Amino acid sequence: MSLSLQAEKILTHIRKHGDASFVWMKKLIGPDEAAGNLYLPLTECENIWLWFGMSPLFVSVCNELIPFTEYKLVPVLLYAVDGELPKLPVATRIMEYKTKHWLPVVMVLKGTSTGRRRKGPKKVQQVV
Repeated sequence: MSLSLQAEKILTHIRKHGDASFVWMKKLIGPDEAAGNLYLPLTECENIWLWFGMSPLFVSVCNELIPFTEYKLVPVLLYAVDGELPKLPVATRIMEYKTKHWLPVVMVLKGTSTGRRRKGPKKVQQVV
């Protein structure tokens, strides 16, 4: 399976640093190329978003990485340190919220995650 240059960059980053937040993935793809109006909801709950403001390219790269990666829950502070903290309320548990909530996760190599794993995005959605 041949990966795009952007997917290879992210995979290399994960191998070197252990994980990649959506902030880092955006930086590696390129902020202009990664920006858009798509979002990734959690499989189990439509109102829990893993990330948003994504371009079709960003979503495509995330989809390319599915065979090699999984999502790991992380503290909100990690995103603050990475330089971007979403303004959505944080999902404190997996349930169907009435409003949009953000679930802080990072991408890790399959089989290397400790703690609770999430299934990941259900489908790409367009932010209205």
